[in-house]
Amino acid sequence: MVQLLRDCREWEGAQSLCRVAQLTYQYGIMLNNADPRPIETGERELFARLGRYQDIDRLETEDTQFYPDYRVLVAPPASVQGHGPEVFDAIEQFIRGGGTVVSLGGRWIQSRRDLTQQVDVTARFLGGEYGGDARPVDTINIAQDRMVHVVPQDPLPFTPGQQTAVIATFTDGSPAVTSHTLGQGRVIALHLDVGSEAAAGGLELEQYLASLIAEAAAPEVRMLNGGAEIKTTLRKGNWVACTMHEPQTPAKVKVSVDLQALGLQADGYRVLLYGRSRELLAPSGMWDITPWSAEQLKAGLELTIPSAGVSHWALPETVETAQMPEREQKWLATVVPDMWAQNEALRTAGFEMLVIAPHDELNIDGQKAVTLP
Repeated sequence: MVQLLRDCREWEGAQSLCRVAQLTYQYGIMLNNADPRPIETGERELFARLGRYQDIDRLETEDTQFYPDYRVLVAPPASVQGHGPEVFDAIEQFIRGGGTVVSLGGRWIQSRRDLTQQVDVTARFLGGEYGGDARPVDTINIAQDRMVHVVPQDPLPFTPGQQTAVIATFTDGSPAVTSHTLGQGRVIALHLDVGSEAAAGGLELEQYLASLIAEAAAPEVRMLNGGAEIKTTLRKGNWVACTMHEPQTPAKVKVSVDLQALGLQADGYRVLLYGRSRELLAPSGMWDITPWSAEQLKAGLELTIPSAGVSHWALPETVETAQMPEREQKWLATVVPDMWAQNEALRTAGFEMLVIAPHDELNIDGQKAVTLP
């Protein structure tokens, strides 16, 4: 606990390096669906999967004041349905200013907050329209020698306008992925149900989607092998941090940090692993310890996240519940043991905080190392 408090205070006021936000619209999901749980679960699963490639935030679509903090907004279908004109104007302003929106299938619908007076604004943002009869698809042709296989589904055909580029097609030649330019930015649209594919564990589409997002977002910190979920990426002064979490340990991860893209110009760096309170030395001779170079760190650091240790916590064998209401007695007898069993991974999961610092700075405030004569 002391170490946790120290680390948190040390990084207080740090700048977030998260470049991507996945949009959500909780109110609309609840209003549109008798049971909102499947959609919410699907969005959270996609959010967790994309976090295995780079840092990503989850943002309410209506919180437009935070749009300038990101380079890319990822828009599941429910996140762009049911908003008023002021929200869609903010999205357009974000795009025209140089941002990228990645649309994950479905129409864009403007309406009042109670979902009345609906107006289809799909053409305004995606540069085309959905229409016609649904047809079965199972393959996306990315290039002549590259295909992405998906679980068979029946999306509506998308007809792009003349100014909309087709990036990838289905096997019947119809558009699967398009790009529509607005001002200095663009909308990349995938014309299939990305959420159901993610829920089915579709790794090929997940990797392709992650590559589209990374190309547009140009994140300075990336996970190169999907070995763990990135929770935060921070910068304070000349120091950079990346926190990671993985329930299944030991986890092999490879993290790329582009320090030159961040404008850092030290002639060498230290690599610190806060989770284990140790320093990772660069490959060198026994008597020739050299700092890490920016090129090495961009190429990727290979790390192992160990287990946090096996917890010996146990639920009490008996709990006196005679004086409790019947509902609480049942909850303690059934729900609590089930939650305890399901969340074992949280008690043993591995966490790591990777910190990169200039080799001649002793602390995060920039204090320089002392060189003896």
